[in-house]
Amino acid sequence: MKPKRPLPRSSGRRTAMVVVPILVFFAAGTVWLRLSIVRTSYAINQMESRIRAVRQSREELILRQSALRSPRRLEGLARGQFGLATPRTDQVIHMGAAHPVAEPEAVK
Repeated sequence: MKPKRPLPRSSGRRTAMVVVPILVFFAAGTVWLRLSIVRTSYAINQMESRIRAVRQSREELILRQSALRSPRRLEGLARGQFGLATPRTDQVIHMGAAHPVAEPEAVK
């Protein structure tokens, strides 16, 4: 039986030269993935904040629109700013089949 030869020292170095870069590669990949997750989470939070702000703004605009369309406000504008008054009964024209519209008289 032959005595076993000890492994040369260089085989440990070769193993280290293969394993260390692989470990560094996986470590760098893990760090990159974590940073990517953090960036994506930050972007999602920013978009959710923006969505909340836009929804709140939309609700405020809906309330403002209904206030601007208020019949009481429109009547006040018509009377005050434009000098309009409630029409007399002879100024009102009813549209519909029950009340046909009279033809205006020809101007001579």
